[in-house]
Amino acid sequence: MKNASRNGGAWRGFLKKVAVYFSAFILVFNTSFSAFFIAVPIALSEDLCQTPVDVVLIIDTSGSMAQGEALSQCDWWQIEWVVDHLEWVEHTDYDVTEQWCDDRDLSPHHPSVYASATQSKMDSAKEAASSFVNNLGDQDQSGLVSFDDLADLVKGLSNDHPATNSAINGLAVTTGATNIGDAIAFATQELEDNSNSQAVKAMILLTDGKANRPNGLGYGEDPEDVAYAEEKAQDAADLDYKIFTIGLGSNGDINETMLQNIADLTGAEYYQSSNGNDLSGIYDEIAWEVCQYGSISGCKYNDLNNNGTIDSGEEKIVDWEIILGGDAEESQLTDENGCYSFAGLLEGDYVVSEGENLAFTPFTKTFPIDDEYNITLAEGENSEDVDFLNYFPVCGNEIIDVDFGEVCELDDTQECDADGYNGTETCNQECSGWGECETDESCGDGAVNGTEECDDGNTESDDGCSDECLLEGDPVCGNNVLEQGEECDDGNTEPGDGCDELCNIEEAEGANPGDIVINEIMQNPQAVLDSNGEWFEVYNTTLQDIDLINCVMSDNDGETHTIATSLIVPSLGYAVLTKNGEESQNGGIIPDYVYSGHILSNSSDEIVLTCDDTEIDRVEYDNGATFPDPSGASMILADSSLDNNIGANWCVSSSSFGSGDLGTPGSENDTCGDVAYCGNEITEGEEECDDGDNNGIYGYCNSDCSGQTSSVCGNGTLEGEEECDDGNTEPGDGCDETCIIEIEEPECVDNDSDGYGENCDLGTDCDDESSNVNPGASEACGDGVDNNCNGSTDEGCDVGGGGGGGGGGPVSLYIHSEKIEGFTTSTAEISWHTNKLATSRIVYGILPSDPIGAWPNLGYASTTEEISEKTTFHSVALDNLLSGASYYLRVVSSASGEIFGNELTFTTSEEDVSVEEEADTEDDEQAPEEEAGDGEENSEEEEQEEENSQTGGSEANNEPSGNSSGANEEEGVVLGEQIENEEEEEEEDEDESQPEDDQSSTKTEEETKKKQTVSTEDKGDDNKDGEDEDKEDDEDDSNAIWWWLLILLIITSGYYGYKKYQSENGRD
Repeated sequence: MKNASRNGGAWRGFLKKVAVYFSAFILVFNTSFSAFFIAVPIALSEDLCQTPVDVVLIIDTSGSMAQGEALSQCDWWQIEWVVDHLEWVEHTDYDVTEQWCDDRDLSPHHPSVYASATQSKMDSAKEAASSFVNNLGDQDQSGLVSFDDLADLVKGLSNDHPATNSAINGLAVTTGATNIGDAIAFATQELEDNSNSQAVKAMILLTDGKANRPNGLGYGEDPEDVAYAEEKAQDAADLDYKIFTIGLGSNGDINETMLQNIADLTGAEYYQSSNGNDLSGIYDEIAWEVCQYGSISGCKYNDLNNNGTIDSGEEKIVDWEIILGGDAEESQLTDENGCYSFAGLLEGDYVVSEGENLAFTPFTKTFPIDDEYNITLAEGENSEDVDFLNYFPVCGNEIIDVDFGEVCELDDTQECDADGYNGTETCNQECSGWGECETDESCGDGAVNGTEECDDGNTESDDGCSDECLLEGDPVCGNNVLEQGEECDDGNTEPGDGCDELCNIEEAEGANPGDIVINEIMQNPQAVLDSNGEWFEVYNTTLQDIDLINCVMSDNDGETHTIATSLIVPSLGYAVLTKNGEESQNGGIIPDYVYSGHILSNSSDEIVLTCDDTEIDRVEYDNGATFPDPSGASMILADSSLDNNIGANWCVSSSSFGSGDLGTPGSENDTCGDVAYCGNEITEGEEECDDGDNNGIYGYCNSDCSGQTSSVCGNGTLEGEEECDDGNTEPGDGCDETCIIEIEEPECVDNDSDGYGENCDLGTDCDDESSNVNPGASEACGDGVDNNCNGSTDEGCDVGGGGGGGGGGPVSLYIHSEKIEGFTTSTAEISWHTNKLATSRIVYGILPSDPIGAWPNLGYASTTEEISEKTTFHSVALDNLLSGASYYLRVVSSASGEIFGNELTFTTSEEDVSVEEEADTEDDEQAPEEEAGDGEENSEEEEQEEENSQTGGSEANNEPSGNSSGANEEEGVVLGEQIENEEEEEEEDEDESQPEDDQSSTKTEEETKKKQTVSTEDKGDDNKDGEDEDKEDDEDDSNAIWWWLLILLIITSGYYGYKKYQSENGRD
């Protein structure tokens, strides 16, 4: 080997080492600076495979694993003087570098030979295993089992791969033997306990010996231990766990046959390494092999609308059992995301289905149609989106699940009858039936409903309509009112229309044209086959039941069917005729009649109904030209009064029934919003009005939508301006011929002939036996009699004696000295005096009463309860008042009749303000400009107060009490403001009386405080600025330190790199 070549290799080695050291430095530097400057999240490793991998490493730590370690060796020649001549002498040195050996390559005939140092088999195994673990990602799990005489779970399964590497690096060689069987058993148990059900599950078994434990003596090989190891491998294979095996050494050292069998049993591979140098490559190949297994995955969905398709918003189901069959058998529950994955599958044929999942019943499978998937996997193929859909019947999902006991949907309503009154019932919370029938109709509501004969708006008898809304008097046939004893009343006395001239229901001889109307047609169902789900509905427009027996249904193409059995269509009711009578096959209908031999075409067809050779009704639909042409829904007639052979009078159903198609078989049709007719509550075309079902009732639109229904006196219904309606127009029975209540005037009873008495114009007398006693008489003093009936004897008389002077008139009650004693934020105390004993109360509100209103509140919003105890000093408290509100009031007293005082007013106190607000207020008051403004306002308020004192009580003098005294009156200052102004005046007086020196001193102190406050604030700002500057200085110092560390690290790395280069090349 040439020197130039040797030196070139050395230089390349040096550069390589410098690059390694510099890379390490950059890594450390970058990590440190990233942590210092920016909070960067640590990136997760990429996953090993597309599907998760759970792997347990099984490593032999028996004594033989320490073998293979050797120092580097150099055999080299040097020419030396031997005895009497020069010759080439061989030398051997250990633990030297290859460069050192190259430098001693002195002769082409005697080249130096270098043998690199070798690791022990254990070190090679640890290094290769760690490199495998480094390839695992966050979705993968790793664990470690070691074995010698015994097996040991060193580290359990987790995605903490650094911890696994630490466990690997901590392995040490023992003096034990080789227990392969228990090692496989330990790894199998860990996978069974802690593996991800959706992961590929594998073991990597590495050994340099033969099985000789737990049954053998620990040396050589024991056949029982070989069989035991293969038995445990079969247990793992039954769980679909893969075992990759690695034999370290030659076949004399290891049992390659056993290791191959273990790999074959579990569908994995066997590898052999003679000395451990190629172990890293073997582990890399295993990493690739692990990812070559196939998988089948999917999710489980709740098919909310039962359509067999995954729709937006449909949730996945957790803990649903999915079963794998075919070339591998296992089961799995869907995870927290509602999904599953069978991983680690070999090429082959598989069947995927659902378990019974009894905890989720009831449910129906909606996809796949055959309830399972048959899948053929190629090697390494991943079959995805193998999804399952199930429908769970839920009350409230807008699907009536007849098979699961539902008869209606949550919040559905339908018409019902409650004791003869029309009402509405709502589907119950379980969708298993209907709730209580609720109605707004009742006797006394002014409208004749249900079985009522009349309704005069009350429940009083003896006014022509009884308290049970039955006519009082003889019924009148033909007045369109169903009265007692009548079977019907159609508003006329003509026979032959279902109600005869005596108002008895006529027996039908057969249907006439217009009596039966084809009302709804389902020609193209979607939930079931056409041959099973076709049907149509007829409606009876008359007041009598009609039997369609022997009637013929047909079309224009010759298809006919004769109704051979009785088919009763109830009065104003429906009958449904179906092609198939089985409810489970026809879409969920209970038919009234099942026909045959007649097919409803999906395009154009006819339904013709003939009875007794008379065509009763005909509908000819036309494939969507003018009629609707729905699929999965019936077409419906907007109203039975319309011509049903005109396509524009039809529309499409919107309500679902049975198996999910749309329609209303046997019940009232949905509303056709685009079809105009009288009775749809929409005023259209030439209609003047349309009140729907109320048409024809007084106050509503009439029956042909041409105007309002007029009142009719004598029909037993209280209408319009009628005071009564007793069902006739005869006077003298309490309700006259114009429906006005007849009132008999009561007779005046006046026993003492003074004009006062019971039912008399002047009023009632308190003593009808004495003509001198009545409300119009004057009180006579000293007779002990209440002459004027005012409840007081000798009122206004001085009956205690004491002097003459003549009699004089009675003294009237009057109020004086009204006063507002005080008030708070929500209360006030008011007092007053009366000249004689009297009761007490107060009327009050936030608005004045001008002019005075009616008794008892006199126009105010509120009144206190009257204090009935009579006194001459009165005090009443008001509470629950609003804070900061102005109130107006009058005091009221009564001796023999109530009188009231002047209107008073006050303002309740404001709520307490916060300390900060009070401080702000004090600061504001110290401003000179505002002090001047306050002085002006106080001056204006003093002037206003003087004006009020001069004019106060002017309005009160006009009050009935004649009282001119009182507190603050309507024009006066509000009491709250007056008190506040008085306080301000007192403060000003005190300020004026204070010496100028004191004022000056006070002002100087205030200015000093303000300056101190400003100074403190400035100082606080300076401190804050100083803190910010210190913080910036700290950051600059920190950055400078990092840059110095960077420079020092570069110099240190270069120095030690150079020293290492010199050392490895034998230079000091």
